[in-house]
Amino acid sequence: MYISQEPLVGLTPAPIDQTTDQKQRRLVIKHNSQFMLLDLTGGMPAQNGAGLGLYINDTRFLSRWELTVGDAPLHYLIAGADEGFAGTMTYSNKAFGDVPETSITIEREIVVDAKEIVSETITIQNFLNRSMDVPVKLAFGADFADMFEVRGSKRQERGYMLPSKLSRSGHAVTLRYLGRDNILRQTRIAFTGMGPTELTDSAALFQLKLGPWEKVVLQARVSTSEVASVKLRTGELAGGEGSRLVQNHGRRFDFASLRTAKPLARARRAFDQWGMSNARITTSNADFNRLLERSYRDIYLLRQDTAHGAAVAAGVPWFAVPFGRDSLIAGLQTLPFMPQLTRNILVFLAANQGKIYDGETCEKPGRIMHELRPGEMAGLAEIPFRPYFGTVDATQLWLMLYARYVHWTGDLDFAREHWPTARNALHYLELEMRVKQGYLTYGSSGALSNQGWKDSGNCIVYSTGELAKAPIAVCEAQGYLYAAWREVAVVADKLGHGRTAVRLNSHAAELKKKFNRDFWMPEHGTAALALDGDGRQCDVIASNAGHLLGTGILPPEREKLVAARLMKEDMFSGWGIRTLADSAAAYQPLDYQVGAVWPHDNGMIVHGMCQVGESASAHKVIKAMLDVAVGQSDLRLPELFAGFSRSSEKQPVPYQVACVPQLWAAGCAFHMVAGLLGLSFEPQSQTLNVTKASLPDWLPQIKVNGLKMGSSEVDLTFNRTAGGATTVEITRVRGSVRCLVEY
Repeated sequence: MYISQEPLVGLTPAPIDQTTDQKQRRLVIKHNSQFMLLDLTGGMPAQNGAGLGLYINDTRFLSRWELTVGDAPLHYLIAGADEGFAGTMTYSNKAFGDVPETSITIEREIVVDAKEIVSETITIQNFLNRSMDVPVKLAFGADFADMFEVRGSKRQERGYMLPSKLSRSGHAVTLRYLGRDNILRQTRIAFTGMGPTELTDSAALFQLKLGPWEKVVLQARVSTSEVASVKLRTGELAGGEGSRLVQNHGRRFDFASLRTAKPLARARRAFDQWGMSNARITTSNADFNRLLERSYRDIYLLRQDTAHGAAVAAGVPWFAVPFGRDSLIAGLQTLPFMPQLTRNILVFLAANQGKIYDGETCEKPGRIMHELRPGEMAGLAEIPFRPYFGTVDATQLWLMLYARYVHWTGDLDFAREHWPTARNALHYLELEMRVKQGYLTYGSSGALSNQGWKDSGNCIVYSTGELAKAPIAVCEAQGYLYAAWREVAVVADKLGHGRTAVRLNSHAAELKKKFNRDFWMPEHGTAALALDGDGRQCDVIASNAGHLLGTGILPPEREKLVAARLMKEDMFSGWGIRTLADSAAAYQPLDYQVGAVWPHDNGMIVHGMCQVGESASAHKVIKAMLDVAVGQSDLRLPELFAGFSRSSEKQPVPYQVACVPQLWAAGCAFHMVAGLLGLSFEPQSQTLNVTKASLPDWLPQIKVNGLKMGSSEVDLTFNRTAGGATTVEITRVRGSVRCLVEY
């Protein structure tokens, strides 16, 4: 039943915590669509100012989760969340009553092991040779804030907090919020094993009596729900049962539905099963293996189910939702090793392809979306991301990935099923090119001032440092388009659409000729960052040109010039290739996209360098990326870091508002490995092609087990010889695949 938006009698709009400081570091525990943000000690205090909480579907379902012993904060010892889906924290006590400090240990294990379920196990042990009374309090709360509210957006109106519901048995409490979108959002906190002595709508109190060396285990489970079009029962707004205090006096509860396998064991089993479905890469370099393992885990964590199918999130915490460009680049990065991930990405984005014209969301028929937010503010159209389509490159990236997936797997049934999506995307691009006189451009309207991967407001500039004049045609968007037309033409031909294939190849040839005339800067030996609305070059040296390598839009001699230009000192910092040369007027080493270094950007450049035969340069960049990862406490590649020279900084300087984990960064290691190995597959002849494979001297061996292509699966071993050549051996074959090596 529909709920009127008239003010509800006796209720006040739900308050939210203070504006978030996005620079604070946090522990992240994530599985599927749900993630938990804790401070570095494992805490989630009220009014924390760091955006801490339990989130699902862009909504904060817990904003407080705070444990105290003896009415005092815990004394922090150690905390970590290396597995990603689980975190462990260890504390001792501060003095209270007649109990001295450090006489009690408190160990917490938090597991996010299934959709909408968080399990916490709290183990408390007395280390004194006498009994003690130990009051333990778990305080909780939920503001049900939309992610954009957490990040600082102010709303004219919010929904209403409904009275909490306490179970009759006293083992659970449900916190409730009725949004302006008529969705009832609920957080249920249940205790298994030893129940709380007292349970209210804001805290659970356990009055423990611990004998000498005795250990007690407390268990809590948090689940969330969202129910649309609810009908409130008579008296529900007034409180009633939900306002009473429940007295349990330590009674134990027996919940058959919760007596399952241990959450951590179940979470580990799920990760292992997923891992077995993908190719596994191991190398002779221990640090590189650790980077790969972290990258596997991060991609696993960023997978999530949505109302529209399986997807991947761009990054935690602020972008834990599907993004078109980010997902598609992740698919390109991981395709040889995780083809099912690529398939899911393609299917999800096809299901959300543009169908109508909408000026606010930039939707157009055939266009691939940029960002999809599932929260209350998006549902009420308070923000345009529902989804938002303002991206200049996602559509051609979808086509590139579609063609490459079909080519790698040989799955023509998939190609036929999704040909309507491809056809609509091609029609959109052809129409855009006609309307915009030969290039894909974007204007100054919409939610994002720039619509390429560099989307900050100050990133598209001239050599003078001035901002470019719209409409803007960034160079990489044209390179992606060229590759999309050429590669989809092959699929079209296989599906019997010969005339379409001819047309696409003709478009590509025309674009290549025009692009090399208008974008090339002979005095710099590279392509311009962009063209402005007057056709003037944005004549700075930028990393964007590196994305052209391997697309085919540049002739071979120019590809080599671009690769060489990117390795000059003003671009290559020693830690990686900068987004913008430090010789440019607009260069800022700490700025997002006018001087910082992005690993995914470097990974795409490395892959292209390998394709065009510039493996020596690729090896230097890969080593720099590995050195960056080794310098991180969690041995993962960051989303980005400052562009300072390695000669002036002993460690890369972090960017304080980066996402952790982040999708592009997690995919970078796989993209670099794919470049080193030079893998491609011809499904008709069942031939695995290895072209220009080249291992660096510090990485003399790479093994790939369970590499799936077409109907075959192989294990491969690559070795660098004493003379510097790279050899490959198939050590296991399932199917009829053969290997063709080109040196």
